[in-house]
Amino acid sequence: MSSRFDVPREGGAVPLSDVLRYPSERSFVVQLRADAAPEQAVVRGRVEHVVSSRAATFDSLAELARFFAEAIRAGGRALLVLGMLWAGEASAQRAPRWDVPLESRDVELVAAAAKGSLAFVAGRERVSDEDFVYRAIVAALDAATGRVLWLREGDTATGNAGGADWDSVFEPLALEGGVVVTGGRRELDGAATEGVVRAYDQRSGTLLWNKAIAKGDSTEVAAADGIAFAATTRYAPKDVLLQAFELATGALLWEKELGADFPSALLGGVDAARGVVAVAVSRGGEAGGVLVSARAAATGALVWDDVYAPEGERAFGSALLVAGRRLVLGGVQVDGESDADDVLLAYDLKRGTPLWTRADPQEGSQQVLALAAIGNRVVSLTRLVEGYLLRARQGRTGAVKWDEDLDLEPAAAARGLAARGGRVVFAHPDGVFAFDATRGQRVWDAARGAFAAAIQGDAAFVAGAGGAAAYSVR
Repeated sequence: MSSRFDVPREGGAVPLSDVLRYPSERSFVVQLRADAAPEQAVVRGRVEHVVSSRAATFDSLAELARFFAEAIRAGGRALLVLGMLWAGEASAQRAPRWDVPLESRDVELVAAAAKGSLAFVAGRERVSDEDFVYRAIVAALDAATGRVLWLREGDTATGNAGGADWDSVFEPLALEGGVVVTGGRRELDGAATEGVVRAYDQRSGTLLWNKAIAKGDSTEVAAADGIAFAATTRYAPKDVLLQAFELATGALLWEKELGADFPSALLGGVDAARGVVAVAVSRGGEAGGVLVSARAAATGALVWDDVYAPEGERAFGSALLVAGRRLVLGGVQVDGESDADDVLLAYDLKRGTPLWTRADPQEGSQQVLALAAIGNRVVSLTRLVEGYLLRARQGRTGAVKWDEDLDLEPAAAARGLAARGGRVVFAHPDGVFAFDATRGQRVWDAARGAFAAAIQGDAAFVAGAGGAAAYSVR
């Protein structure tokens, strides 16, 4: 790092006209510890404000930046002996532990999950150099090295449902009992589509079973208690089909049709835990509203349901999460002037008792895209008109603990949110961003673009165009 100061040097002083004046009130001395490794974004040491002699130790760039900010508020403005660092939101660029392509394939990976020594990614690969024809893929990687252990291909699209692509994609992933379950969709001849569910052995990649849901637009999956759950938006009939399959064999245990009496039914998310599977179904048409239905995992029997339909507004669900003993729904509600605001609702998982509702009207349109739980907090990712909002709430009350605005271009595939090990990670086509889960400070960034994220142990795994990468999460 080079610096330009008005000090004597060989050949004379740097001309004052060529430099920016830095008064002594902005001067700090920074000393790094012997175990610091700046090239790996490991920054620890001691900092002292030259004028006031105030000193502190730090274990990250974020802590160092907070010290500078406090000194500025106390009346000093900082000159950095080791270079310039902006105060308040300092973060370090992080190099990956590994970054691997999936062979020489033209792939877009939009889902990630991890468990034990394995990381899983899923998405689609282009199979034609001339046309945009895709087939679905899923792969397992060694979590420590990134080595591809197995890669399995789904069926290739045979038609086009109206877009530029002939699409076939595996998207959501669920891990349970040594099995990886993936959902997705495939476009067929005549503008038809089908929902897709497949289950693979996590270690070997052996296909255990495969289901195609006729006239399904897309299928999301969850897994718990030895059962795989699939929720599919169908266009004929217009409903959401919720199915439960025996995890190892794919035998159908039960199925329920939800929202059949709605003008149109749209899936708003599915999740399962603690013997309950929950699904959100948005009601199309002018009436709007979201049906939240919780059912016994083993039998499909109704445990409770609720319809969220705010007066004078239409509501739609877009993310569902079981967080401990609570069920949290995220979505959007639209008023009569078509202004869309994000909304979060929390229920008691077993009883269905509403715990809290939080709608935060803002200028422009917003929508909750993804939810994650960490400790007793729920983190939401909201797409704004320009950028994104990350917000952490107390799970019991819904009170805001911190929020962070991200000035990033909104992207349709940017839903990659993961939370674990004291960190919240957001994957976006413009980069990967990690935050302290307790205070919300951004602690590191990575330049690699991605669409999906997962955290396991001390590593964050991301998946995007071309392949996948892993980063030290702390």
